[in-house]
Amino acid sequence: MKINIYGGSGVGKTSLSQNLANELGWPYIDSDDYYWQETPIPYTEKIPKALRNARIQSDFSQHEDVILSGCMMSWGNFWYDAFDIGFLLIVEPGIRMDRLRQREKLRYGQLLISNPKIRQNSEEFLRWAARYDDPKAAQTNITLHRQWKEWVHYPVVELNGNESFDRLIKQIKTYLGI
Repeated sequence: MKINIYGGSGVGKTSLSQNLANELGWPYIDSDDYYWQETPIPYTEKIPKALRNARIQSDFSQHEDVILSGCMMSWGNFWYDAFDIGFLLIVEPGIRMDRLRQREKLRYGQLLISNPKIRQNSEEFLRWAARYDDPKAAQTNITLHRQWKEWVHYPVVELNGNESFDRLIKQIKTYLGI
């Protein structure tokens, strides 16, 4: 069984995917690990598309059962048929942005104050993330994520990301019949 969990930044897709993978004893793949170069200031340099696609497809294809977090809509045609089921996590914008601000503080701590480049990157990221709920935003947004459900060749279920991980995992396991 191949599962995709996706949604906007701050909906909890990484944490839910990790918790579900631990519960099921399955491998977990985070698309961010293939998208971004490891750099002194994280999330500033993208891996070239062809290279990231080759790497993630190779790792993904090695597993019969796997959970992948992240929307694969811009990663190529392979992903339209790659999963057995997908889950789109939806969270109220205010809660999602509160989570992201908290995550930025935990991730960077004092560097948000002392390092102008990290502060600038964080502010730009938060502005970008806030536009997710704008259907007219010229970027990945909630409307595109909902359209993705119609384009792929596997079922996608919307889940309320405000629920606890235990409840979400129980709902997912029910959909999976396990």
